[in-house]
Amino acid sequence: MKKYIYGSTLVVFLFASLMLFAENVDVTGTWALTMSSGHGGDSVREIKIVQDGDKISVSIDGQKGEGTVKDNKIEWQIVLSTGMGDIQATFAGKVDGETMEGEVERMGSSAEWSAKKKGS
Repeated sequence: MKKYIYGSTLVVFLFASLMLFAENVDVTGTWALTMSSGHGGDSVREIKIVQDGDKISVSIDGQKGEGTVKDNKIEWQIVLSTGMGDIQATFAGKVDGETMEGEVERMGSSAEWSAKKKGS
């Protein structure tokens, strides 16, 4: 019986230790976002992200979006105003310290994006 209790206690301790060392990503700040324009060039925009737990608020050119960040995965949706009208865009990717990269889905197609935290 004591072996069972000690074994169970050890498993709980190890699991708790792993949870403490799980990657806590902080994406709050200003980022330089580079997106493939789909016309052979790239566009660079400044984005601001505010994180509250796993929820994020994103601002691009004054337009607001919302999403989530969990572990190193990030995703947000935003409506971007363009010369062709408003476009719904969904960004999904991975965070690696002071950089991020992924794909954006918009108007039925996808493109690559990357971002670097400003001041880093």
